Amino acid sequence: MSIVPPNYHAWILSTFEPYLKGTVAEVGAGSGNVSSHLLDKIEGKLIVIEPSEQMFPVLEKRFLGNPRIVCEKKYFEDIAPQYKDSFDSIVYVNVLEHVENDQRELSLAYDALKPGGTLCIFVPALQFLFSEYDASVGHYRRYHKNQLGKRMRDAGFEIRELKYFDIVGILPWLLLMKFLRLPLAPHSVLLYDQMIVPLMQKIESLVHPPIGKNLIVVGRKPVH
Repeated sequence: MSIVPPNYHAWILSTFEPYLKGTVAEVGAGSGNVSSHLLDKIEGKLIVIEPSEQMFPVLEKRFLGNPRIVCEKKYFEDIAPQYKDSFDSIVYVNVLEHVENDQRELSLAYDALKPGGTLCIFVPALQFLFSEYDASVGHYRRYHKNQLGKRMRDAGFEIRELKYFDIVGILPWLLLMKFLRLPLAPHSVLLYDQMIVPLMQKIESLVHPPIGKNLIVVGRKPVH
C-alpha cells in the first residue's frame, strides 16, 4: 500500500514555496504525489524525473495530457547535461539519501540550475535513527545539519535555509522503527499526518527545532 501523507507533503512544500519559480524540476518524482502539490505552487513548467520501471508508468499516466508537465524516464545524472543552466528550481524530496555519490549529484544539480536558481532538498536526518527500514528502501545514510550544509557549500551553493524538521517524529521513529523494528504502518502514518502535523507545522514555523527527524536545505546558485 502506498502511503500518501498529504499534510506532511504540504508542510514540506510550504517551506520551499518562496523559492519556487519559473521552470521547476523534481528529481525522483515516484508516482507523482509531491508533483501534484508542486503544480499547485508554481505557474511555470514542471519536469518530473523518475527512472523506475514500476513507478514511471504510473507517473506518466497520472499527468497524461497536462501541458505543464514533462515526464523523463531517466536518472538525473543521465539527463542533467542536456539541461545545463535550464532550471529555476530543482526539488528533491526523500531522494538524495538514495544516491550513493551525493556530492556528485549536488554538483550536477548546480550545473542544471540557472544562475540565481535554487535547489530545495528534504532528507531523513540523524544517523542514530538509521534503521532496517532505511536499509530496506535503499537509503545510504541519514544526514546531520553540518554535514549537509558542507556538501551544499562544496558544490558551490549559497545556503538560504538549513534546518531540522519534525522534532516530534524522532521518538516514534526511534521506538517503532529502530528498537521494535516494526514495518511502517500506513494507518499510523496517516493518523500522525492528520493529528500531529498541522500542529507541528504551526509550532516549527515560529521556532526552529534544535533537532528533527528530517532536514530541509535550500541553496542558491550564485549569479556571477
